[in-house]
Amino acid sequence: MRSANSTFQPFFWKSKCIQLNKGLFQQTISLAHLVEQLTINQSVTGSTPVAKQQSWNNKMTWKLFLDDIRFPEDVKYYYKSYKNIVICRSMDDAIWCVEHYGLPDFISFDHDLADTHYISNDGEKTGYTFAKWFCDYIIDNNLKLPNNFEYYVHSMNPVGAKNISAYMENFLNIYSRTF
Repeated sequence: MRSANSTFQPFFWKSKCIQLNKGLFQQTISLAHLVEQLTINQSVTGSTPVAKQQSWNNKMTWKLFLDDIRFPEDVKYYYKSYKNIVICRSMDDAIWCVEHYGLPDFISFDHDLADTHYISNDGEKTGYTFAKWFCDYIIDNNLKLPNNFEYYVHSMNPVGAKNISAYMENFLNIYSRTF
């Protein structure tokens, strides 16, 4: 298994998927959507990530997999399709993806990310803090969740997993009554 600090080279992962680097940001997306993203990014007007997200959110569906070490195939969960899974190794990577790609239709959460994410001037950067950020982002920007939005918590930390699940369930209950 690869360590969180190793440098990843682009490689094909599952059928028609490629992993790319953006600094420490690693993602897995289908090649067809890579071309579509590049085309869309060139045609989007507005400079804020929210403006980008609102202008092409309906054109791309994707799944967010937040884990510092594991890959989707390492987790005992059926992801229906391994197409358009974006692997984020940190909370910052996950935030960047949501701001630039729009809201995912599925999120798989790990709680305990690399130890360096706990030593930060910004406080803890865990799967739980990302879940809180994600819910606040939707409310603050008055965004609509994708139809059939789902999440899964694959964390091995039972307390962290319970916290993420409880927070997401509370948010989804309130969200479903509001929208």
